[in-house]
Amino acid sequence: MIVENIILDSLFDGIRRLRCSILYSAMKYRHNTILKRNLVFCDIHKGKRCFIIANGPSTKSQNLSHLKNEICFCVNYFYVSDDYHIINPKYYCMTHNHGMAESRYDDVMDSLEEHTSQDTTFFFPLEDMQRCTRNNRFKERNLYFVNFCNMSFKHLRQKGIDLTHTVPNYQSVSVMALEIAMYMGFSEIFLIGYDHDWILNDMRADYHSYDEEKRRLVQKEGFKKYDDKYGEKASFEVGLKAYLRLWKQYREIKKIADNKNIIIYNATNGGLLDVFPRFRYESLFK
Repeated sequence: MIVENIILDSLFDGIRRLRCSILYSAMKYRHNTILKRNLVFCDIHKGKRCFIIANGPSTKSQNLSHLKNEICFCVNYFYVSDDYHIINPKYYCMTHNHGMAESRYDDVMDSLEEHTSQDTTFFFPLEDMQRCTRNNRFKERNLYFVNFCNMSFKHLRQKGIDLTHTVPNYQSVSVMALEIAMYMGFSEIFLIGYDHDWILNDMRADYHSYDEEKRRLVQKEGFKKYDDKYGEKASFEVGLKAYLRLWKQYREIKKIADNKNIIIYNATNGGLLDVFPRFRYESLFK
């Protein structure tokens, strides 16, 4: 009897292992198939310029209507901005991090689908694929997914970024957009709204270019503040650590760009980002 139980346990254990192996292989195959779709973007805009518009409040001081005929990326909640339909961005990077309340994810995705152009191509983290497409959401839209993980940028300095494989995770969606733009082959990338100066503004996570009340209305029950994860108020130490991680990623991004002859200009009006050379935004449109 004991021998029979041992044999049965071994048999069931083997079946469980086989099942897990099959499921893992199926998932890996599916993910690889999804990532291979990104190949269409490899060097698709080689030699051209683009603008990545982040959500720093400095964009309010710049005339973004100049960008209506440019290739633009927008990120996260930019669609609630009055400038969205003026620019009509070609690409949009969206992530659930940085303040998006989990309980209202569907509300945000429904609003994103409703208020953005049919012509816009979206990029989401692969881990969000099921969440952002459930209930037939974005069924008729152009959606692509990027697989981010905790890997170093350093080994990409020579070969560059490849969206058909795993790429380094991002501290900010602004880094995510840069990775995608570099893969597309742009020779000049101009950064707008990369203020990154919330450390000077009482560590406020709601320090953006758009009307925060519109963002609250989208999520109905408000949004998860940066402070929530760390208690009533995020400490200066937490903020400094976040800055350090972000700055390190930007410096690695610049090294990869330099090796690929890609120039990244910081055309933000003010802000703290000092990794990339400054460029006066208005001078581009004289």
